[in-house]
Amino acid sequence: MNFIGAGLENNNVINENAMKILVEEGIDISKLAPKTLQDVEENDFDLILTICSHSKEMCPKFPKVVPTIHMEFPVIDNENEATCRALVQKIKTQVKAIILKSIQ
Repeated sequence: MNFIGAGLENNNVINENAMKILVEEGIDISKLAPKTLQDVEENDFDLILTICSHSKEMCPKFPKVVPTIHMEFPVIDNENEATCRALVQKIKTQVKAIILKSIQ
């Protein structure tokens, strides 16, 4: 299973705390780079997960009909490490169950 993350806006910076936590979680970040939806809209997706109301409203229509799930999480920009860790745990807990259910 491959995961692709993309934002609505072109932001060339990935939060350093988020990067550190991703490595600790065993996620390969060697090819991680900021992407916009336009960068990935031609990919073949099995599931789209939006994580804030702005992305839910702005999520484009993809060429193929794709199941889409909306969840609401706080947006993190330059928050401290503890805030990032708390958000990662919340996302893992809630999203993992949804992803596992969607691939069964």
